[in-house]
Amino acid sequence: MWFLLACFGSDDDGPTGDSSGTDDSSVEHDIVYPDSEKILFYDGHGGEPGESSGRGSTDDIEAWIEETYGFGVEARDNLGEPAKFRAVFLMDPGAREPYSWQEDDVALLTEAMEVGTRIILVTDVGNCAGDTTNPLLESLGANARLVGDNSNTTEIIEATQGSQITDGVGDVYLQEPCIVEVNGSDPLFTSGRYTYGTAERPGWGGDVVVIGDYSFLDDTGKYDNGDNLALIGQLVEVDPAY
Repeated sequence: MWFLLACFGSDDDGPTGDSSGTDDSSVEHDIVYPDSEKILFYDGHGGEPGESSGRGSTDDIEAWIEETYGFGVEARDNLGEPAKFRAVFLMDPGAREPYSWQEDDVALLTEAMEVGTRIILVTDVGNCAGDTTNPLLESLGANARLVGDNSNTTEIIEATQGSQITDGVGDVYLQEPCIVEVNGSDPLFTSGRYTYGTAERPGWGGDVVVIGDYSFLDDTGKYDNGDNLALIGQLVEVDPAY
């Protein structure tokens, strides 16, 4: 009797069994990529809606994306359903006034990342403290942080290779960009001791990109400096073939 119990006990889903509670950290996962062909420029949460001077406006680059890739582009201050987009640009959240990210907002962006959506936070020299951006990065599981400081000049930086985002990208022009603390994320643009852009993938879905400048893509005309257009193209492609 005891012998039989011992034999049957060997199939128990306990610590030595084949339990669903086992650590799957060594299991290989396939990265999820988006299949949407739409791009969102979001200026809510106190973000930059654009000025008549072209600063923060994205009309020109929206048209370029549509013409070059055939992607539909929307610009709005309503987050809506970000999971329906290939990439979401968060245009300098907190620039006009600090905002708190509510649980529902974070849940929407997390759901988008789960289907592969790339989240791209771009900021500007007046918003380097990251009072609105940093709490969102933490909520999304990203490690990069804005540190409250910036370059005092236009940086011409050779993009760091090894990422789909910088593949084929040479010199990038960033105007007085905010410094980004890497904290284990992948640096995209580094000059000397300082990094001005990072990327990381907190899970198996979409990645989170932080770039300490938005003038590289706005209507002030800097998007065609150096390889800025190539960078923007890589950001919206989210190419799984890389």
